[in-house]
Amino acid sequence: MSHVGVNLGFGNLHESLTDEQMYLGELALAELADRLGFDSLWAVEHHFDDHAICPDNVVLLANVAARTERAKLGTGAVILPWNDPLRVAEKMIMLDIVSGGRALFGMGRGLSRMEYAPFGIEMSESRLQRQALRVHGAPLQPDQGLRAIRRGRQDVPAGRAGGGRGCLCRVRPDRDP
Repeated sequence: MSHVGVNLGFGNLHESLTDEQMYLGELALAELADRLGFDSLWAVEHHFDDHAICPDNVVLLANVAARTERAKLGTGAVILPWNDPLRVAEKMIMLDIVSGGRALFGMGRGLSRMEYAPFGIEMSESRLQRQALRVHGAPLQPDQGLRAIRRGRQDVPAGRAGGGRGCLCRVRPDRDP
């Protein structure tokens, strides 16, 4: 079975195009792709450059969800070192609910040093950050975050640095993906 998706790039490399025009053009593309029967629509997370102006792909995809009916909606990707894992879980659950179960979760560590610097995070530390995430004192396994999203439970320590207490997400999934 084939699957064909569209990446909504949100790049603004045209000096005469305003950001508003760029966003409206990408949203119109998303609507057209949905009507034409594309299987999925993807939005990247990028910061501080014209390459792609989408600092919160989950917020953007919530807007796309309201404009479309059937295409899956994917984050390509949420950059975990720049985001609190609890907030990511809550936002993805909410997106899945408001989109009628169409959310697809893609995550990554990012690849641009230019984007790391303003966050005050050394790119070289991003792998260490991932390795330092712990669940009940044991290293976080790759599928634990996904299981937490599916159950609506925060199993990783709250807060980016792991300080604070784990908790239940108030927003909970209606179905098991």
